[in-house]
Amino acid sequence: MHKQINQLRASLMAQFPERKDSLAAVLAGEHVLLIGTPGTAKSTLVRCLAQVFGGSYFERLLTKFSTPEELFGPISLQALAQDRFVRITAGKLPETEFAALPASSASSTGVVVPRSETGKTMPFQSLRHSFGTECARRGVPVMTLRDLMGHAYASMTQRYVTVTSADKRSAIERTFGQ
Repeated sequence: MHKQINQLRASLMAQFPERKDSLAAVLAGEHVLLIGTPGTAKSTLVRCLAQVFGGSYFERLLTKFSTPEELFGPISLQALAQDRFVRITAGKLPETEFAALPASSASSTGVVVPRSETGKTMPFQSLRHSFGTECARRGVPVMTLRDLMGHAYASMTQRYVTVTSADKRSAIERTFGQ
């Protein structure tokens, strides 16, 4: 592994010295969020890190037509028939250890994305809300979710999480039984 890490450092880190912190964070078991202009090898770096550490990798180019299903998986119709909201996440973002989500130049927070369930449209920023809500439903602690979303304060993270009556009912059932 040392040889692979040194090769990674030599190839990418020489070109982009500001990325050396990414490698240190991964080695320390921390989360890393790379934000920057297109073409600065962010996806390449994440792909290489996944190969070096043998982790699962997910990549999806975000466009103005991207939907939550592409990132989080489709909704289970069997679970929906039982009045439960469950996503089939196999091979999707929630199940991965390394992910790259580059955005095309046509997509931005002001772009509107089609929502397949209703035929209506939603702001691209809704993907962040979907991510926060899905993580919270899966029991990710709010402080961990805060770090994943890049927020300084948990109160900002809470704005991105939608809690439904079904979520509250499920929490009570898990805590006190049925």
